[in-house]
Amino acid sequence: MLKNSVKLGKLTLIFLLAVIAWGAYVRASGSGAGCGSHWPLCNGQVLPLAGSTKTLIEFTHRITSGLSLLLCLALGWSTVKTTRAGSYSRKAGLATVIFIFMEALLGAGLVLLELVEHDKSLLRTLSLGVHLMNTFFLIGSVLLTIRWTGMESHGSRRLKLRSFSQDKALFILSIAS
Repeated sequence: MLKNSVKLGKLTLIFLLAVIAWGAYVRASGSGAGCGSHWPLCNGQVLPLAGSTKTLIEFTHRITSGLSLLLCLALGWSTVKTTRAGSYSRKAGLATVIFIFMEALLGAGLVLLELVEHDKSLLRTLSLGVHLMNTFFLIGSVLLTIRWTGMESHGSRRLKLRSFSQDKALFILSIAS
């Protein structure tokens, strides 16, 4: 069962990286307002049947972001079901769930507050910085879930202090960069 959690974690990580890359394209292409200031709807519709290329780009990002939320929820659930209470794997899996919900709230806030496309306000700058930082925390928590669950699946019931310190240092370094 733990090996399935590791596989799910790897799938989640790959999908998240693709969603992040697409999100960067949304921003670079100026498509952030492609669905207007509506959220979760797109231009007031569940499924926009007509729209510009920017609408298609933004709507695709919303769909893939929603799928990544489902994958992160599945990863969190999987680690809760397959690891013991208090394990680092479980904590990292639950952190993944918290950070993906924060991603959704931050993304929704950018849209609802119209901090997209050509907005050059300080609030947009700060919001994008917080959004990016949260993205790093999300990726870090998924990576730690994979690593620690993988260690548990190989029979290591307790993480060695040395490996935990190395992981903690890598996590802090990734956040600092």
